[in-house]
Amino acid sequence: MADTSVLSVRDLSIGFKTDEGRIEVVDGASFDLFSGETLGIVGESGSGKTVTAKTIMRLLPSPPSFISGGSVTLRGPGMPEGMPELDMVKARENEMRRVRGNVMSMIFQEPMTALNPVFTVGFQIDEVLRLHCPELSRKGRRDKAIKTLDRVGIPAPAKRVDEFPHQLSGGMRQRAMIAMALCTEPDILFADEPTTALDVTIQAQILDLINELKADFKMATVLITHDLGVVAEICDRVLVMYAGRIVEQGTVMDIFDRPAHPYTAALLKSLPKAGHHQKEHLGRKLPTIEGLVPAPKDFGVPCRFFDRCGKAQLLCKQEMPPKIELGEGRWALCQFPEGKH
Repeated sequence: MADTSVLSVRDLSIGFKTDEGRIEVVDGASFDLFSGETLGIVGESGSGKTVTAKTIMRLLPSPPSFISGGSVTLRGPGMPEGMPELDMVKARENEMRRVRGNVMSMIFQEPMTALNPVFTVGFQIDEVLRLHCPELSRKGRRDKAIKTLDRVGIPAPAKRVDEFPHQLSGGMRQRAMIAMALCTEPDILFADEPTTALDVTIQAQILDLINELKADFKMATVLITHDLGVVAEICDRVLVMYAGRIVEQGTVMDIFDRPAHPYTAALLKSLPKAGHHQKEHLGRKLPTIEGLVPAPKDFGVPCRFFDRCGKAQLLCKQEMPPKIELGEGRWALCQFPEGKH
């Protein structure tokens, strides 16, 4: 992993205007993304993972969404000429158009809703290239689209380029979306649950593909997922989110070997264990985390994991959990982290 930060997020807070008033859904998120690394953002549904990523990309409509504080600084070798870095919270829409889809791209969770059903795959890739690669001729853009489809493992790309999304299998649609995201060779790729709704074999292929392309294009990747198995396989560092807050950060080895936040520890305990002792556990129920992630309007208590935490004490209900430093780039947001009493 390089020391160059291509994305710096500081104290980012995000909310929505609703009929019940303004509700904050992400509170003070801070992290760095480094060139060439894969950063995993994990947590249950409703924890704020996708909202954070889409806000960074400025893809959420405003209103109803709003950024109530913080900064998001984008930099890197792919930045447009005369723009060494950009604060994307303050950026104008014309500035965002110069970097969105060019310096940073996104793979969405469900390709059938992200791809336009009335246009061919080739037309949709061409649209990206027309905007960000104006130097290419019409034939040059078509050649690049075919080359990119081939690069992501779509068979007979010269034929598939003229097909519509419904003519492709689920795995090929996901590959086509990856081709759209990578045709401009961005510095940063956001992958939002890229293997959801795919069977296990195709999931493995897509993850291998993302890993391979990351190395080829020397890009940083943000993987948003609830699947800790996926994180263990391809991520370098991990952010654990719960109820709109990043509650733990560390390397994959740190998180899996020495989880510090009770939420992280509970997530790991709920994973099925493979190995020669599995017969001993046959018929036993996996540990679960009782309760649900609170809705944003119910965040209330300083520690948002309070009602579901087996280590919770009165102090957790009264004071904000402190940020406990556990080593370089390693911390947890907890009054009573695992391993400390």
